[in-house]
Parts: sequence; C-alpha cells; structure tokens
Amino acid sequence: MSVLFFTRLDFVVRPKVIYALTDRWKVTVGAAIFRGPPQSFLGRLRDNSTAYAELRWSFLAPRPRGGAGCRCCTHRAAAPGY
Repeated sequence: MSVLFFTRLDFVVRPKVIYALTDRWKVTVGAAIFRGPPQSFLGRLRDNSTAYAELRWSFLAPRPRGGAGCRCCTHRAAAPGY
C-alpha cells in the first residue's frame, strides 16, 4: 500500500512480503516508510518510519484438498467405508 500527495510531494509506502516456508511456518517482512518536506504531515512522521519481521507458526494442520484421502464433509457420502 502507498499514498502520495502530489500537491505537497509527501508519501508513505508500506511494502510487505509473505513467504510460506511450510504449510505451518510463514515469514513476513515489511516496513512503513514516511517521506516528504519537513513541514508536511507525512514529512513530520519521517522519524517514525519502521521495519518489521514476523515468524508465524500455525497450530492447526492444513486440511487435505480433495482426492481419495479427503475426509472433509463434502466427500464423506462418496467415500466407501467411511
């Protein structure tokens, strides 16, 4: 996400990248970058620019996606011996 004010030439950019290491582990890296002339609203926030990293682990295992081994509610009636 980004915001640019053409009249004052100040802006904020918020890049973010998410990468799934496995089905349960995800890494997120991002930032909030404020720039502009010192007297502008976003220029005054320049010292508040930040960067962050996040490592996330999911407690729930992902559900299977269809196929013969699927045990979700839509395939129970079709699965013999279930």
